[in-house]
Amino acid sequence: MARFNRLALLLPSFLILSCACRLFAPPLVEGTRDLQVPYLPGRGLSVRTRNGGVAVLEGEGNQVRVHARIRAETKERLDQVRIEARRNDKGDLEISPLWPGGKRRSRESCSFEIRTPGARDVTVRTSNGAIHLEGMAGEANLQTTNGSIQVKDQAGPVRAETSNGSIVLKGVQGKVRARTSNGTLVLRDVSGPVAARTSNGPLKATLAAGNRGPFELASSNGSMVISVGKAFSGIVDLETSNGGIGIAGKPLVRILESGKNHYRIALGDGKALSTAHTSNGSITFRVR
Repeated sequence: MARFNRLALLLPSFLILSCACRLFAPPLVEGTRDLQVPYLPGRGLSVRTRNGGVAVLEGEGNQVRVHARIRAETKERLDQVRIEARRNDKGDLEISPLWPGGKRRSRESCSFEIRTPGARDVTVRTSNGAIHLEGMAGEANLQTTNGSIQVKDQAGPVRAETSNGSIVLKGVQGKVRARTSNGTLVLRDVSGPVAARTSNGPLKATLAAGNRGPFELASSNGSMVISVGKAFSGIVDLETSNGGIGIAGKPLVRILESGKNHYRIALGDGKALSTAHTSNGSITFRVR
């Protein structure tokens, strides 16, 4: 018992010391790197970093332009950071920071803004930073922690995953798989099947006019608004444990089952099952 009491007394002192070290740590040194790589049509792009945001945007000309913003603990370390941009055996462009000694220190970071005439398949991996993707093609595979994800005008499927951040996907021409643990999830003008999940956040999904479905939507603490076009077809299961359910466009909807917190409806002649389930929030379903 005495040993436990001594440990309990030491623990607050350790926490105070740790916080003080972070509070009085010297400021980070910032710098940038800019480079260009010849653009190859029909090739993929992969970006990997830590503690930094990544933006991949449409550019002009015949070059991929890379702008990196680096934050390092010392000027010496900053000067030694290199940005690697190389093509693999398939011709895909791979971009990442190379830290001195092969290791990034905990406070250091590297963010990227990349402008390219296009890319066929884009992969981004980061942490503690947002991801912004616009005007690309092929499959987008995006993952971050503690950061938002935004995609606009993607000519292909999207897989997006984050924690502690929102996900906003607009104009996706393909299948969507999206997941966040603490944040809003917005899908707009999506033309393929959808599987999306959030906890502790609302979810709004608007399928493109010609999208026939299906969708699989889930939230543990948030309301849902789902909008589909007249082309949508199939069975839809709507369920909430604490909230109401509203259905707009009923002339196009056949009610199969109804209750206070559960509806099963049908549209068109399709048999595919779509689901929208939340535990604490209302559900609104609309047929445009």
